[in-house]
Amino acid sequence: MAVEKEIADFVKIAEGFKNSSVFRYGNGISLEPVTKSDIKSVDYLEELLMAEKITLSDMYILEAVAFFGHADLKMVAGRLKWMVEKFPKKPIIADSDSLGGRLQTLGKYGLLWRRKYSCGGKGNIFVYTITYRGFKMYSERLDKSFHYDTGLVAQCTTRVLRSIHVGEVACIFEGRLSKVAEIEEWRHSSYALRYGEKGRFYPNGYIRCLHYGAYWNIILEAAHFNVDDRIESEQERVLKFEEKLATLIKVKDAFAAKYENTLFVFCVEDFEGVNRLSKILAGFKEDFNGNTYVTSERVLKVNQLDFASSMVKTRIIGSDLKVTACIPSQEWFIA
Repeated sequence: MAVEKEIADFVKIAEGFKNSSVFRYGNGISLEPVTKSDIKSVDYLEELLMAEKITLSDMYILEAVAFFGHADLKMVAGRLKWMVEKFPKKPIIADSDSLGGRLQTLGKYGLLWRRKYSCGGKGNIFVYTITYRGFKMYSERLDKSFHYDTGLVAQCTTRVLRSIHVGEVACIFEGRLSKVAEIEEWRHSSYALRYGEKGRFYPNGYIRCLHYGAYWNIILEAAHFNVDDRIESEQERVLKFEEKLATLIKVKDAFAAKYENTLFVFCVEDFEGVNRLSKILAGFKEDFNGNTYVTSERVLKVNQLDFASSMVKTRIIGSDLKVTACIPSQEWFIA
């Protein structure tokens, strides 16, 4: 009976993944606009420049956003730092604190669209997109009249949206875990996590909590396989993900050396992603056995944040790694 119930649970979870809406990169992006206006008058742009409400340094910020297509603050700052090294004599602002204010100002005057993606009510990620007039302004002021390669823009768009998807799962997990454990640290989006004297890892989400006297480190990562062929082939995507798994093993070993527990949560688009992920993990089954869960923000929302019907788990059964239903009585953060 127990086996039959677990099979039934797994079928239910699989249906949840199949019925969820699937996001495919490159087929449209929908975010909540915070600023909607797009300046219609070129004369008004000149007035802003003359009044020094916008400056030449802002044109480099617009160029950095245009380079990505869609970008968050960290991506824009990274591009501007590269530009400072490349063009040391240009008036380029790369300081993140100052940059945040300038991005809001450019949105206020209609040169950028600022969009907000809310993560489970616990945090927001702001994504910036250049408007037509903003693009025209920076192109003329910096003597540019070209668009960036569509493949490059697609790659950067994919990157920021993967971060958003995992950020949502991280926020949902944080809300759930805060009811059963004491949260020590919680982050979403990319930041540096040390795993040794020199090693650094940049996860999309990270939660450290204390539960019954034991520390748990939960690392959330994107495992997205709906590949935009303008960016990379499926084989290239798999190779990159395998490299990521090799780094995750080092992170896990670093935590184990401190006698701390590690869980991995992979965010996929749909159930086909679950199958692809399980095949890849089969080559790493000694390191990802019983400590690995798979879900997505869409499945969690479709199931109204019901973890027990939104999570699958990889386990070694015999000599094979298989995907099974989670057993709530054995998963402290689900029960």
